[in-house]
Amino acid sequence: PELKGIAMGNALVAPATQWTTMPRMAFTGGRDAGGSLRRGVVNTTVFRQMRLRIPRCRELVQECVDERNNSVKRAHLCLQGMIVCAGEQIYDVRLAGRNPYDLRQQCGLSSGRSDMFANMCYDFRLETEFLNAPSTKRALGVPEDRSWVPCNLTTTVPFILSGDELANYENRILTLLDAEVRVLVYAGDTDFMVDWLGCKAWVENLSWPHRIDWSRSERKPFYVEGEPRGKWRSSHGLTFLQIFDAGHMVPMDQPEVALAMFRRFVRPPREPAPGAA
Repeated sequence: PELKGIAMGNALVAPATQWTTMPRMAFTGGRDAGGSLRRGVVNTTVFRQMRLRIPRCRELVQECVDERNNSVKRAHLCLQGMIVCAGEQIYDVRLAGRNPYDLRQQCGLSSGRSDMFANMCYDFRLETEFLNAPSTKRALGVPEDRSWVPCNLTTTVPFILSGDELANYENRILTLLDAEVRVLVYAGDTDFMVDWLGCKAWVENLSWPHRIDWSRSERKPFYVEGEPRGKWRSSHGLTFLQIFDAGHMVPMDQPEVALAMFRRFVRPPREPAPGAA
């Protein structure tokens, strides 16, 4: 079957661009750009410290991506990049007692819990029990001796050390758009892990033939049941959708909005674009 479109939620596509917006998101909550969060979560002193990390972050990202001869050196550079660009910024938000996946929620570092979910800000017991149930494993064809855990570091760490986590994937987006595959980039605007300001920035700065047309297209309210639940802009197959009052996991935080978004996206091109009332 022919690929018609892809949708990416709070996706890390251009790390060097997206990580630079994290200090602003932490300090203002994105409200200065039209976000739904009422305020930021860090003070001016912390904000300035976060901004001072940006130049070194950019250097490390570039060095990580450029190093292809020495795998040990590359792994070191990429790991340092993740620590400086994301780890330390996230730590500041956690110190402020906030959930980096949803800045509306409290989630301190010293929660008093001793189980594996203590520092995840979410309780995934039900999901873990379901996915590790023998009946589920049989249905999915998973070996009985293989366990599922959230945020599996066996997968995550090699992804970081190889440089894949820090790579820029804008060219992949351009390839899709050039092939007339529709691309929907949506972002919950209370997420900090991959904040909507950064998602919006890489889309706006994407170097493609229709960049000017896209920037001139109208930014409209995204209506669900007659109520504005976000803002969207679309042109030549590329759509950016900001979703109000949603963190990193939009379908969990705003299920009705997520369903409406999905239904509109899979409509044939001749029908109204996502966001139409």
